[in-house]
Amino acid sequence: MNDLADLAIKLAGKDGKLAHKHVPGPEGVRGRNSDNTLIKQVLGWAPSITLEDGFERTMKWIQTQIDAKKEAGVEEDYSTSKVVVQTTESLDALS
Repeated sequence: MNDLADLAIKLAGKDGKLAHKHVPGPEGVRGRNSDNTLIKQVLGWAPSITLEDGFERTMKWIQTQIDAKKEAGVEEDYSTSKVVVQTTESLDALS
């Protein structure tokens, strides 16, 4: 997660680093790394772009969405988040 945060800072063109605080969690290689061997064997699929490239594309897409809202006169505060309660009503209607 620290590396992903550092990558986001880099791709956003920001200077500096976050102060990393170790949070107890999974330990060892299996807890931190993905082994995509099975998905390659079973589905014949492998990522076609790097994580960095995909993250950069996603960040640019998000920025275009924000810019489009601003151009449409919609101002939103992206500095906070809110809890969204998910319901199954739309899924229930499909059955």
